[in-house]
Parts: sequence; C-alpha cells; structure tokens
Amino acid sequence: MRKVVVISGAGLSVESGVQAFRGKEGLWCGHDIAKVATGSTWLANAVEIRDFYNARRYEIGRAEPNAAHHLLAGLEGSEEFGLLHFTQNVDDLLERAGAAEVVHLHGSIRRLRCEMCGQVRDVGHRRIQSAICPTCRTKGFVRPDIVFMGEHAPEYARLRSALQSLGEEDALVVIGTSGSVLSVGEIAKHVPGFRILCDPNPSAEIDPRAFHEVVRLPASEGMAKVLDLIRASAGSRFPAGRWATAEEEAASGPMGPARSGRMAALLAWLFRRPQPAQC
Repeated sequence: MRKVVVISGAGLSVESGVQAFRGKEGLWCGHDIAKVATGSTWLANAVEIRDFYNARRYEIGRAEPNAAHHLLAGLEGSEEFGLLHFTQNVDDLLERAGAAEVVHLHGSIRRLRCEMCGQVRDVGHRRIQSAICPTCRTKGFVRPDIVFMGEHAPEYARLRSALQSLGEEDALVVIGTSGSVLSVGEIAKHVPGFRILCDPNPSAEIDPRAFHEVVRLPASEGMAKVLDLIRASAGSRFPAGRWATAEEEAASGPMGPARSGRMAALLAWLFRRPQPAQC
C-alpha cells in the first residue's frame, strides 16, 4: 500500500475560524511570547498563560471542522493509502471530524499537565480557573499540555521514523504551515517520494523547489487537489531530493539548508540512521 505522510500546520484550521499564532493578524499579536509560550518562564507567568489558553480553548470549541479536516479524517483506514498524519496544531478539529490516528507534534490544548506528579487530564474546551492539581493537590504547577518554545518535542521521534520509512513511490504532503517552527522545506529535500506543498501564501521559510507540486489554494479546496495529484502520480518513482549547490545557494539568497545551528541539529536528528551495536 502506498504510504502518505502529511505534515499540517495552522493553515489547515484557518477556514474554521481558528487564528494562526503567527502573521500580521496572528494570536501572538498583542501578546508577549516570552510570557505565554516559553518553557523557561511559564511558572512566572502562570496566570497570564491560564487566561491566554482558556480563551484559546473557548474559541476552538466554537469552531467547526472544515472540508480539509473531513477529507483527511476520511483517509484513515483507507485501502488506497496508508496515511500518517502529523499536525503542529494543538486544536481538536481533526478528531471532531472523525480522525483517530493523528499525531500532535506540539501537544493538545484540551489537556492540562501537572509538572509535580505528571497527571494529564482532558478538560475539553472549558475555562479552568483552579491552579490546584486534582491528583496531588499541589498548587501552581498545572500547565497546558503543549510544547512551549525551547522545550523538547517527544513526538518528533515518531515523525523521524515516518519520514525515514518513505520510499520513492510514497508521498509527502505539507499543508498550511509557514515552516517557522519545523523547517518542512529543508526536510522535504531529504526524503524520497512525491512531495506536495499546499498553502495559499508563499513563505520565506519554505523553498518551493523542494516539492514536485505546489498548490496555492486554501486547505479545504487545496486538499482535494492534493488528493488528485497523489492519485495521478501512482506508479511513478521519486528519488530523494538533494542539498542545493553553493552556486544555487548564492543565487537564491537565504533559502539554504540548515539556516541556523538549531535547524542543523534538528535535521541531523531527524535523519540520522541507527548505528550498529558496538561489540
């Protein structure tokens, strides 16, 4: 069965009324990221974080899945494709569309976690005012179960495994992400398979040349086109991409691979191969 790996971002849910975090009208506008989304400072800003994510849960609860959510959910269990979906989104719109096998790379806004005892609980879309853990009764250490900036993202291990499993007849779909957090454009240069980018807006963080097809449509319309493209490419083989040459780098400006030490480390970690056991 042909494998399809999907990496989705905020653009998947924008048509449902869920604001992206970045951009001119993103949720970060008017908020200090250092206070509401940074792992090293969350304890000092617990009240502001509680209020910020309470508002986000309420907004997400009022949103409805769009056609792209339903299409992707419907591909689970398909006899046509083996779908592996990794989303950077913390909303639950895919699950509410019927998806059951989505991997949330950066956690879920529905869940709270106690840093003292490790208890994780699903609070749905409710506004939570109490800072007391219902399990250990400790106060002040309950936080959203999402990956803050500067924190380890444990689900990246599953993403790495999925990407390493792709063959030349498989497909990688990147939809609705700017590439600011996870450099999907650089990742696409390393994997074999038919590579598709779907986003209505070009991003300075993603080199479209890393993909065989670029669909400049919103998610709900674009995913239908993406599915048609995947079906049309059946039987073809697509070898892994390559790094740009020095000449191509100079001609294209700052689109080069591993733009920072952090991204270089991420790419090395994502694509390192298991080493043979030492005797």
